[in-house]
Amino acid sequence: IAALFLMAMVVAGIISGYSATEICKTFIESTKSMVSSMLIVGFTRGITVLMQQGCITDTIVYNLVNLLENASKYVAAYGMLILQNIIKFFINGSTSQATITMPIMAPLADLVGVTRQVAVLAFQMGAGFVDAFTPVSASLIGVLGVARIDWGKWAKFQIKMQAFFFLMGTVAIAIAIAVNLQ
Repeated sequence: IAALFLMAMVVAGIISGYSATEICKTFIESTKSMVSSMLIVGFTRGITVLMQQGCITDTIVYNLVNLLENASKYVAAYGMLILQNIIKFFINGSTSQATITMPIMAPLADLVGVTRQVAVLAFQMGAGFVDAFTPVSASLIGVLGVARIDWGKWAKFQIKMQAFFFLMGTVAIAIAIAVNLQ
């Protein structure tokens, strides 16, 4: 896909009448803002490889399966949801969180009898809403800083909505499990 986008950029540059030098300079300028994100994704991938090569992922999956193997599918899925919410506090980027947690959640889902789709749903519910609440979310703190709103005041305002979102996430997971039981 990256090669396709690169070729599309070259073709668009040629159609626009840019020289090869102008296309390269434009490419370099446009990628400067992405370097920090690319580094984070690279570091996250490095952590994933380290976890897999060091059998850390296997150990985590083994212990989580031991914890959840006798639980119902609902409890196992809710455990995944809670885990993703907790992890989101420490791993701010959704891509980074997915890169690190999904190699754990996919086999965990298989071993406790929950579909992988439910594991992905637990990730989405755990990753999406927490960004609007956690004090380590760079985008939230930036917005609050610009609006001159203290995080404590925001948290008091937002806590009911977060509880509602968590409740809706549990309902969505319950529906997903019920659909897959049939």
